[in-house]
Order: sequence, then structure tokens, then C-alpha cells
Amino acid sequence: MNRAMLLLNAYYETLYGRLENKKASLAAMIETLLRSGVRQLGIADFDGEKYAAYRDVCWAFVDERLEMYNPIGTQYTFDRLRQKEAIELELHFNCTTAAKSLKR
Repeated sequence: MNRAMLLLNAYYETLYGRLENKKASLAAMIETLLRSGVRQLGIADFDGEKYAAYRDVCWAFVDERLEMYNPIGTQYTFDRLRQKEAIELELHFNCTTAAKSLKR
């Protein structure tokens, strides 16, 4: 592994650790910012279902970042040789999970 890749991996590991440690405060921040944004936009018909959908999207973004910054995840994101393996493993896992759920 060259120095640039080592530095990049260390950077993503640090980001991953920071996000993981701040998940609880991120939840509160998402709630605050989402409510504030809805108020500022003056959306009158923003019901609980829409609010929950937007909150879920915010969490999906956080989860996506966590997965990308995960030291293992960065290998599959940036290492072209391993992307094919990752896709094959994911397909295998999905098929196995589906087969198990059909047996129940």
C-alpha cells in the first residue's frame, strides 16, 4: 500500500470514528434542523408521515456515510479489484437471506 492510500485510509477511519461517536447527537441535530427547516419554508401540510419520511432520508444519508467511511467499506468503494468481489458477496448474501426467509 502506498503512502497516499495509507493516508486516505487513515482519513476515512477517522471520519468513521467521529460519525460513529456522534450518532446520538446527530439524531438530535437532525430533529432540530428538520423542524426548523419545515418552519422556515412555511409548509402547512407537513404531516407526521412526511416528517418521518424526511427524517428517514436524513438517517439514510448518515448510514451511507458511515458505510462509506467504514475501513472495510472504503476498500470496496475505492479498490476496483475488490468491487467485483463485493458485488458477488452482496448478491450471494441477498440470495441466502431470501432463501432463509422463504423456509420460515
